Amino acid sequence: MLPVRRIAVCTALLALILTGCGGKPGCDSIRGRSGPNCVDIAILTVIPAEYFALIGKLRVDRVAPPCPHCVNRYGWVYAELDSPRHAKPYRIVIGMAGEAGTTAGALAAQHALARFRPRHLLLVGVAGGLPDRLRQGDVVLSESIWAYDYGAVDEWFRPRQDFTFRADPQLLAAAIAVPEGWQEDIESEAPDPSRIPALRSGQIGSGNKVIEFIGSRFADSVLEANSQIVGVEMEGAGAAAAVEEAHIEGHQVGFLMIRGISDVPQDIGVLRDKKDRERWKRYAADAAASYTLRLIRDQWPDPPR
Repeated sequence: MLPVRRIAVCTALLALILTGCGGKPGCDSIRGRSGPNCVDIAILTVIPAEYFALIGKLRVDRVAPPCPHCVNRYGWVYAELDSPRHAKPYRIVIGMAGEAGTTAGALAAQHALARFRPRHLLLVGVAGGLPDRLRQGDVVLSESIWAYDYGAVDEWFRPRQDFTFRADPQLLAAAIAVPEGWQEDIESEAPDPSRIPALRSGQIGSGNKVIEFIGSRFADSVLEANSQIVGVEMEGAGAAAAVEEAHIEGHQVGFLMIRGISDVPQDIGVLRDKKDRERWKRYAADAAASYTLRLIRDQWPDPPR
């Protein structure tokens, strides 16, 4: 059960979502333009490393103004991205959930969808990769997202596969087709200069528990329930659920999750050095941001006229 204070916060947030955070349904205006598609793309991050990796590569227009009685909870900023294929730039809004977990992902995504009415929503950041499937520095695209927290408990937790969310098939196909060369846009120093980031795709496990070690009882239960996942993270299932709800309500928004691999869980008792993990986190966030913006420039649908 949620604490009373948490319920109050959620209730207030839902009220802001329903009013567009400005007393108007729909979204904010950008440079005098308004309408059902105020931005082409909303990009949601979770932690500062992910947020600033993207902002540092874009032409930031301005901070999204909060409503008169609220703060800019998710740090939304408007930005533009030029593409050699179009005379008109893409209009993008970027925000940061600031908290880990599926609930945080759902609330931030729902807020973005209601306030900005984007044509597409991307969840971009870092994740953990499973050994022999992904390496640190790789970028992985979510073919689908499996919420592994849902299941039954008897003598141990047994995950079920009732909640699996698929990525937008057109966006996924375009993303897989991004040619080599996006790695050249990564500005962070590589912890291992000999390792060239690779682009992968697959099913991602999403839940509220950090999987630090492979071989733990919990990790074993997850992998026994679904041996197809290639990585794990904590917000995708919530964001994908918010998108699915938007579809039910008639808002057809394309969704894709893009994650740079910052860590690969090891055998029990083998924990990587903290400084080494932080270096990989910065690099993986930069890799995910670099790939995402190359995807938009080279493969994205035309911006609306």
